[in-house]
Amino acid sequence: MIRRAARKAKRIIKRILRIGNYQNIDVFRQWIEEVEPTVWNQGVLSYAPLISVVVPVYNVSSQMLRDCIDSVRKQTYENWELILVDDHSSWENVRQVLSEYSDMPKIRVIYREENGNISEATNTGLAQVQGEFIAFMDCDDVLAPQALYEVAYLLNENQELDFIYSDEDKITEECQATREGTFAIPVKDRHTPFFKPDWSPDAFMCLNYTNHLSVYRTEIVKEVGGLRTKYNGSQDYDFVLRFMEHTTNRRVGHVDKILYHWRERKESVAYDPNSKPYALEVAKKLKEEMITRRGLHADVEYVDGEYQYRLVYHNDTNEKVSIIIPSKDNFDILKHCLATIAEFTDYPNYEVIIVDNGSAQDVQDKINDYIAGKNIHYIYEKQTFNFSHMCNIGAEHASGKYFLFLNDDIGILHQGWLDRLTGHAAQEHVGAVGAKLLYPDSTDIQHDGVLNLTCGPSHAFSHMDDAQSYYFARNRVEYDWLAVTGACLMVDRAKFYEVGGFDEEFPVAYNDIDLCFKLAEAGYYNVCRNDVILYHYESVSRGLDNQDDEKMLRLAMERSKLYKNHPAFEGYDPFYNRNLGGYNISFSIQMQGAGDHEPLQTESSMEDFVIDFDTESINFMARINSVEYLNSLVRVVGWFYTGSLRVDSKRELYLVLRGESGRCYRVEVERFVSDEARRTYDSRYGNVGFEILVDKDKLEESDQKYQIGVMISGDKRQDWFVQWTERWILR
Repeated sequence: MIRRAARKAKRIIKRILRIGNYQNIDVFRQWIEEVEPTVWNQGVLSYAPLISVVVPVYNVSSQMLRDCIDSVRKQTYENWELILVDDHSSWENVRQVLSEYSDMPKIRVIYREENGNISEATNTGLAQVQGEFIAFMDCDDVLAPQALYEVAYLLNENQELDFIYSDEDKITEECQATREGTFAIPVKDRHTPFFKPDWSPDAFMCLNYTNHLSVYRTEIVKEVGGLRTKYNGSQDYDFVLRFMEHTTNRRVGHVDKILYHWRERKESVAYDPNSKPYALEVAKKLKEEMITRRGLHADVEYVDGEYQYRLVYHNDTNEKVSIIIPSKDNFDILKHCLATIAEFTDYPNYEVIIVDNGSAQDVQDKINDYIAGKNIHYIYEKQTFNFSHMCNIGAEHASGKYFLFLNDDIGILHQGWLDRLTGHAAQEHVGAVGAKLLYPDSTDIQHDGVLNLTCGPSHAFSHMDDAQSYYFARNRVEYDWLAVTGACLMVDRAKFYEVGGFDEEFPVAYNDIDLCFKLAEAGYYNVCRNDVILYHYESVSRGLDNQDDEKMLRLAMERSKLYKNHPAFEGYDPFYNRNLGGYNISFSIQMQGAGDHEPLQTESSMEDFVIDFDTESINFMARINSVEYLNSLVRVVGWFYTGSLRVDSKRELYLVLRGESGRCYRVEVERFVSDEARRTYDSRYGNVGFEILVDKDKLEESDQKYQIGVMISGDKRQDWFVQWTERWILR
């Protein structure tokens, strides 16, 4: 019975954590109707550059072409020109539609005498532009009415930007824009939003994620020389790679709003990546040429199932890598780590440094016996545990050009791992390089990059199955992240000391996040290599922070210090996207705050309560998304699922706080429909989200911790169900 229940609970947890594998269409439609209208900027712009929209046209339906052209004509921004280049279309309707617009102000129509394909047609248009900036657009796609205004708005904030891209979504092939009143795309025809990160050069090396809408400084476009016919199919990708060789990472801007609607025609890549199989081979060739052009030491490698090629960098000079492993009283785990390093490391130049902060004498003896005759240095210094100090000591004794900080509970799984990490860490723009970490003997993700959410740093896709591909291949190709875990973190020695190494005022938690924040502030990009996959026997030696109350309190204090040191990153992650919500690791859309509502601003009502009933319940699962400390106030947000037990406005609903002494408080909650629960269980029963805002100073002082539970009334008023969670409020 117990085993069956455990297996069932595991399946339920799997379903909860797997919710981000797709974007629920109903949630996206709700987002379009409720959130999108609130995001647009307004006002008079002091700087209004002319933006030239260049559209190559070839054999497209009249309705699609009119939608494309009218979406430019109906822009809220006025200083634009539209250049339409017909690439000698064989369909008679194309010339007829173009003739309808040829005499309109700000529109120029060019008819080519022969078909030259998309690159030559685009270049014909580029030769005629007069604008300071150029926007590329396909003849069957649609701009949001505010698209060019939002681009100009960003340029008013930073006039040095050379390249601006936006978020996008897709529209159905049969979609037809409405023209009554405001030009718009019907909500029912929009789907598959791509809420992108800010400029991520390592992600772009794997895939052309910027895509639409993209706007470029005309002066540089002419220096680059436009598009190249030999790379038709991936001509935009080739163009941007060459464009970036004429500017810098700091001069790329991102509008985190959907400015472009990509038509999903059956013959287009938007519908099926296999629709243009030649484009994949072209992408490989253009990357190989780019490697030679830039003088990089790298190979191009196909990513199974993603229709993309990654770059695998090599450190051909084989500079030494110092693998620094903090450890204490953990010989068996340490021995396994060292054994897998020896077995799977074919990189020719590395050393291992073990930093021990106080192992017992018998453990010291075992370590010394094991490392005898090996290229392993053992540093013993008895001291209070301070991970940052131990790593800094290891760095002081290291002779390598690159530092790899590695937990002693890591297991290496494949050859080439160290070469791939070192090659990437050798890139000039790169700060910290991390690896994908899985839970032992499974495909469950433990770490694949760190998100800086509203509730604090959190591992992306934690506990989700790596057998699946998530959110535009985030767990497949190399994306940039604001932070990676210190359980496996490589960094160039010079860059490590440039930012001051590990801050020893973070003895246990957030020391790796602080280091990554400092690297980001210095202008470097932190990246996770998804092709370096290791096992992480998470916190075997030290224990988990969320299973000990003293550790939880320390965690909260160190989190507060983290944002005090880096205030610009509190609630902000340039490599995430604000439209995805501040409380989830799965890249699923969240409507507002931690759930589907506006966060509470006023304190919740709380009263003493005596629990004198059974706390076990059936078909009742509670989940706490976040416990957020806001000075004396604590915000708790979560949801629960009750199975067949219907929860409506007639039932009473409380959160219960139980102190160490047994004293309890019940707290009124703000309830809302939880889309997260609904997506997980696809049920109309019990999909309830909740939030409270409690003044912890009003809790009994004798109890320093309070366990959080969810309580609902049963079918009879005297019946109650309580589900205790593993989360606590700490005074």
